[in-house]
Parts: sequence; C-alpha cells; structure tokens
Amino acid sequence: MLLELTAEQLAVLNTSINPMHRILMFNNDLEQLAPGMYNGHFNLGTILEGLGITLVDKGVALDEDYYGVADNTDQIREHFKEHIADPTALYVIDATPVNRDLSEKGQRSGWRWHKWGPYIGTQTPTTEYLDDEPEIESVIVFHLYRIKDK
Repeated sequence: MLLELTAEQLAVLNTSINPMHRILMFNNDLEQLAPGMYNGHFNLGTILEGLGITLVDKGVALDEDYYGVADNTDQIREHFKEHIADPTALYVIDATPVNRDLSEKGQRSGWRWHKWGPYIGTQTPTTEYLDDEPEIESVIVFHLYRIKDK
C-alpha cells in the first residue's frame, strides 16, 4: 500500500522540513506527482527520516528492484504493483523528474543514464547524457521506500 497524503498533510510536511533538508531539495517543496509518489528532489528518504518517519529495508533498498528510471508514473506503478497491492506494508516512492536541457547538448555534462539504476521505460536511450538525446525529453528517477509500521 502506498502512503497517500492529503494536500493539507503535504502542506504541514513542507512547513516542517528543516533548513538543511530544504537545501537538499534545492529550496523546493515536496510535491505529489501521483498517489504515493512524491518529488523529493532525490532526497525523499532523508527528508522523511528528518521528519521522524522511520524507513525499513534500507539495505534491501539498494537492490536494483527498488530504484531506477522510467518515462512516467504509470510505469513506476506497474513496476511496483505487488508492493502497492500489499495491505500489510506501507511504501512511499521518491519520483524525481529530470528534463533534457538542450542548451547543454554536446557539453558532456548533466544527467547520465548509467548512474540511476535500470531503465524500465519504452524509449531507446542512444547517448550517455540525457541532454544529448535526440528524442527523449524527460525521465523520472524513482526509489521505493518502505515505511516502518508504528
């Protein structure tokens, strides 16, 4: 089952994020992209722990099944459908969008495919850097976290 926050709960969480964690999020608020999926700007696990939410299976979370790259949130939901359907456990997904920046094309810098886990999308990456991709405009980097039962 996925942790789903109401708009009010999300607003409270955003006002509770400490300044150091706010820096990790590039001064952005935590944003819900889909039910149970939040843009934590690559730092959702750290932010949740900073808010007193205990995560479990942190060693297992390094398994390739728990993180990767997708084209959209539907692919992520399909990838984790067994976890989402499990009524005995509570999960949350960090889903951080990454957009191609054509002004950086050919600069050999920016977001790289091989550093973020397996790609579960349907497009065909052809370059090392997203900014150099001729067809792919954006992806979502995801990470599944299990929340400890209270």
